Amino acid sequence: MMGQGGGPRGGYGPGAAGAGQTERADTRLAYLKNELKITAEQESAWEAYATQVKARAATMAAFHAQRPSTAQSAAERIEQHASRMKLRAEQAQAMSTAVKELFAVLTPEQQTIANQHFGGPRLGQAGGRGPGGGRWN
Repeated sequence: MMGQGGGPRGGYGPGAAGAGQTERADTRLAYLKNELKITAEQESAWEAYATQVKARAATMAAFHAQRPSTAQSAAERIEQHASRMKLRAEQAQAMSTAVKELFAVLTPEQQTIANQHFGGPRLGQAGGRGPGGGRWN
């Protein structure tokens, strides 16, 4: 059983923050889809959004699974960080597009519900509502 932390045996350290990232994304997507009552006509926009959520979760899990190398120089670590930030910026842009396209097909009632669940106090944070409510949309 996991303790307070997210890593093996509830600990912290490499892999801790990414542990279960994709599983939480799947749980959260199922919850949101049910809450929004996505119709057959809205399914393609929903799937485009879900694809972006899953891609981001997989990327974050991979980032957290990588152990920083003590053999890396400061310049190498900064270059790796810059590469990660570039990828995250690209994913944020793709997520923005997917969310806009999803909102375009939602009813006003669905938009009201979505606004309660998407983008919490910190950009990309879902606000912790519902199962798996973490930072990913």
